[in-house]
Amino acid sequence: VAPETTVTRIILQVVDNTTNQIVNTWTNTGADIVVDDNGLISTTFRPELLLGQTYSFLFWADGGEAYYDASDLRAVQTITTVDEGWNVISGNDENRDAFYACLQPGVYQGKMDGQIIRLTRPFAQFNIKASDITTENVADYAATVLDLTYLGYRDFNVMSGEPFTQVYYDVTATGAGVDVTFTDYILVPEDGAVMDFDLYTTNPDVEKQFTNVPVKRNYRTNMNGALFHGTNDMTVVINSQWSDEAAVEMGGSYYT
Repeated sequence: VAPETTVTRIILQVVDNTTNQIVNTWTNTGADIVVDDNGLISTTFRPELLLGQTYSFLFWADGGEAYYDASDLRAVQTITTVDEGWNVISGNDENRDAFYACLQPGVYQGKMDGQIIRLTRPFAQFNIKASDITTENVADYAATVLDLTYLGYRDFNVMSGEPFTQVYYDVTATGAGVDVTFTDYILVPEDGAVMDFDLYTTNPDVEKQFTNVPVKRNYRTNMNGALFHGTNDMTVVINSQWSDEAAVEMGGSYYT
């Protein structure tokens, strides 16, 4: 279930399929977002629209405008800082987590009380777990700077469910932990992808390349092994235990 801290806004955007224009956008925040005893995040929308029109209902939930430009959910853009051709973003930041869903086109008839739409992630989670960092020496890595670079997607189309616009990323974080040294959220196609990564660290200085790494939406890819000492080998493990959801309940509308 999605941690309560990761979602601060849930957006519904309605697109007229005849004109391909955005009809309206509703954003729920604060007390409108409910977290139940199991940690499930939910909210309720009650859109008022013209009867008999064909609409698509697009949903997006995230950590706020500091992380994504969601003004048009057909082109959600990751917020980055561009530096010499690199799109720089923060690693180890769970607020970059997000969820989406699309209710594809149907004719609006005026009532849809109680329908639940499940939102899932457009990401793979990429983790580096350094086995040579322990509780005894973790303080030695508090000032370690990690930079993960790769070619990835910046934008996401909630209507099609696919990412687009490839850019070069520099994902940076300071401090390496005992359990997970580095975490990144990577937009990937529905069918997954195979990617190459370069990792650079300072204090201590280490350079590693990870090639042909499989990544899959709603799955974790974990790189396990010694990062700062000894062998260069690291093991890739794909973990499916990352299937959290957010939920949206629709009220006051009907869709067939």
